[in-house]
Amino acid sequence: MAAKKSADAAPPKPASKPSKSKKAKPVEAVAVAPTVPAPAPAPAPTHDEIAARASALYAAGGRNHVANWLTAERELTEALKG
Repeated sequence: MAAKKSADAAPPKPASKPSKSKKAKPVEAVAVAPTVPAPAPAPAPTHDEIAARASALYAAGGRNHVANWLTAERELTEALKG
């Protein structure tokens, strides 16, 4: 059995009118601080340079390979900084 529509039902809503476009507000200019370039990285010795110096320290009697490496790295970094 089909349901009957009641007479009290609200009529369908008419299609809404498109809204009027609003004018965009002008955007205020904002001062931006100039960017400063990052400083250049400090010069660093290459792996091969450190290895060669650590080898020379070992040959000169330094028997601790970690200490030789760190000493070589420190010496070469200081030499590059001048």
